[in-house]
Amino acid sequence: MQFPPAEDATLPAAPALPPASRGRVLLVDDDDALREVGLAILQGSGFEATSAATGGDCIRSLQERLPDLVLLDINLPDIDGRDLCRQLKSDPRFAGIPVVHLTGGHITSEEQAAGLEAGADGYIARPISNYELVARVEAILRMKRTDAELRRVTAELRASTRRLEQSEQRYRSLFEHNPDAVYSLDRDGRFLSFNAAGEALTGYPTEDLLLLPYQRVLAPEDHARAQRDFARVLTGESTCSELTLARGDGKRCRAKITSLPIIVDGEIVGAFCIAQDVTQRRESEERFQQLAENVEDAFWILDVATQRMLYVNPAFQRMRGHPGEPLDPNPYSYLASIHTQDRDRIVKTFSEMPYSVNAEYRVIHPDGTIRWNWARTFPIRDQHGAVYRIAGIARDITERKEAEAVIGEQAALLDNAQEAIYVQGLDGVIKFWNRSAERTYRRGAEEVIGSRLLPHAASDSERHDVARKQVLEKGKWIGELVEQIGIGREITVEGHWTLVRDDEGEPKSILCINTDITERKKLETQFLRAQRMESIGTLAGGIAHDLNNVLSPIVMSVALLKMKTDDPTSLEVLDTVETSARRGADMVQQVLSFARGVEGQRLIVQPKHLLRELQKIIVDAFPKNIELKLVQKTDLWNVLGDPTQLHQVLLNLCVNARDAMPDGGRITITADNATLDEQYATIHHDAHSGPHVVLQVHDNGTGIPAALIEKIFDPFFTTKELGKGTGLGLSTSLAIVKSHGGFILVNSEAGRGATFKIHLPAYLDASEETTDSVQVDFPRGHDELILVVDDEASIRTVTQQTLEAFGYRVVTVADGVDAVAVYAQRQSEIAAVITDMMMPVMDGPATIQVLVKINPAVKIIAASGLNGQAQIAKSGMPGVKDFLPKPYTTEAMLHTLAKLLAAG
Repeated sequence: MQFPPAEDATLPAAPALPPASRGRVLLVDDDDALREVGLAILQGSGFEATSAATGGDCIRSLQERLPDLVLLDINLPDIDGRDLCRQLKSDPRFAGIPVVHLTGGHITSEEQAAGLEAGADGYIARPISNYELVARVEAILRMKRTDAELRRVTAELRASTRRLEQSEQRYRSLFEHNPDAVYSLDRDGRFLSFNAAGEALTGYPTEDLLLLPYQRVLAPEDHARAQRDFARVLTGESTCSELTLARGDGKRCRAKITSLPIIVDGEIVGAFCIAQDVTQRRESEERFQQLAENVEDAFWILDVATQRMLYVNPAFQRMRGHPGEPLDPNPYSYLASIHTQDRDRIVKTFSEMPYSVNAEYRVIHPDGTIRWNWARTFPIRDQHGAVYRIAGIARDITERKEAEAVIGEQAALLDNAQEAIYVQGLDGVIKFWNRSAERTYRRGAEEVIGSRLLPHAASDSERHDVARKQVLEKGKWIGELVEQIGIGREITVEGHWTLVRDDEGEPKSILCINTDITERKKLETQFLRAQRMESIGTLAGGIAHDLNNVLSPIVMSVALLKMKTDDPTSLEVLDTVETSARRGADMVQQVLSFARGVEGQRLIVQPKHLLRELQKIIVDAFPKNIELKLVQKTDLWNVLGDPTQLHQVLLNLCVNARDAMPDGGRITITADNATLDEQYATIHHDAHSGPHVVLQVHDNGTGIPAALIEKIFDPFFTTKELGKGTGLGLSTSLAIVKSHGGFILVNSEAGRGATFKIHLPAYLDASEETTDSVQVDFPRGHDELILVVDDEASIRTVTQQTLEAFGYRVVTVADGVDAVAVYAQRQSEIAAVITDMMMPVMDGPATIQVLVKINPAVKIIAASGLNGQAQIAKSGMPGVKDFLPKPYTTEAMLHTLAKLLAAG
């Protein structure tokens, strides 16, 4: 064992252990026994000791926590102790830790030199007693602490020296480069030192100043005050005074001089002084004083620390209504003169100081007069940015407020005007914009005022330029403009623009008064359209009468011709003639219905027959590059309506589809049944729940722009070229569909075609006879005599031939006069009279009245191509039993006549 037994470490003779650790020691030894004994000795002596068995364990232990001392065995299993010491000393983390080698027995001088060369701080040769080991470790740690303390003291001395040198440099720099004059005086008032700024301030070089008493640089009138200040400094006080200097160049200046006593070893040996040139500041203060005393605006300065008024000018007291009275330094005394309705607001506003604030308020003068004041405050900051003063200005704005009140009243009147009123400068900038202008153009004043261009003028910019030019040249302009108030929406305004001039008669701005006349223009257009429609109706009535007279013989002749031939080809031709004639008659009725608003007849219609006829027309009449696709449900429901009108609706839509495909395309017509629920009916305004037949016309043409979809059903609206469209097709179609209780939906997109869906209420009563029912045989007469009255010879001839072919005798006349004469002669023979309602000389109504007078029991059938005549004949004409609309068919005439004669 190299150490004494472990238990020796606890002998009574061992020194008492202090309560705190005496240092941290790392023991590195591969011998477990020696390591355990060493730890016991060190820990028992108050050291915080740890151990390591190898060089690697030593490095890891050092990385975890640095010790104050390393006891390192030279012989380790993984590394030589000297190499490990060299490694530790080369690592900056461990270089400052003392390393003491542990050796066994005698160590040669060469071994000691090798260890010291490796960086070891000493050797401990074993065996060694417990007390010697503890003493050696304590000595090494004490030496380390002494060395550290020495280095610390040395560093502090060096730092203190550097600080003294820097302080002296700063003082010298401050002294030499200070912008203020810095100098010192002895107790006799002689200059001891003077910086360069002092030379500039006094106008004396330093070598001259050092030979002069300080009174020489002062104006004679300030000698006594300077002497008093210097005497106070010699008693230990500090002074600050503004004195006038008598410069070496004969000029004078003002300086603010601060003096402090110089104390050496407790004795006042002189004075240290700093002089600031305040000549310019003094002059500025004098100029400010002169300005503040003579301005009309009130001015004041408030001290933040004391909350007292430092200065107010005379205008401040005048504005309060207290001219000539002394200043009350309490700023809140001014609040007593503020109107009670404004006081709380002003207190709140000025409580936001020291920030800049603006306020307008009323003050009440002692005589009861109420005046308006405007006030603004702004902070005054020191060199550190802290607010130490608050300055304020105030102005009497009573006249301005009164003018604003007048302007406000005028503006209110302008705002209440119905016309859009705005003012624009000669540069185009909007200066005024009343509320009616906001409503008219849907743009707020804050959006428009200050803008250079009128956003609504883009729609008619050329007219605006012309109007503006005329105003500038002639002083006024009156006319109409089309202006834009939104995307795709325009209005028409009637403008009255006037050039406004200033007091010198120079043009200043343009006053624009615009009246929205869009609705008036629409009403005018509608009135003109109504007049046009009335003219069309009158013209259509005359044309319809003549056309019906032309078509009536054709319709009745077909029935006679069919009776005289069995040839299938001839019968087919006759069917075509009959269909065309009836279609022509129906079209005449359609024109009358549109022009005069008369509803057509209501029959049970099977849509499949309408579609079949429509298909034939499209195939025969449309260009060959138009393909037709027809898709219909086999059990399609019926509808109740006018077949001619419904046929016209479908034809109008197909014609529009054709025109939308100038280079060809496809028209798809579909027909289906649909039951609309309440929710669907709620969504679409004109819809009603229940069963419907849906007829859809789709094309893959140019489509309809979104901005135009809402306009396509307007009367006379068309996108076609002049002469290629009237603008009545879709408006007529919509009117027809609505009159049938249905509605139309449109779905279109520019470049992708259009789809029109017609919804018509379905008629589900199967017991009613439909338009394609099989005709029964025509009723025949029994040699009755019929009087036929018509001014058209062809109608008389065909009617006579038809009636005679079916067992009647016929007598015909061309006008009412002949009819009355014939009836008077053959009254007893004539069984019935068929008379036209529109004839020359004596028309139908007059003829009927005379016949009724001759024989009140006369049986009359009235005939006319105008539906209005039917209403007159049925409601207000005695003797008229029935009415035949021209052109009437053989079937209609024979059935009506048979029913009349059967009635007795």
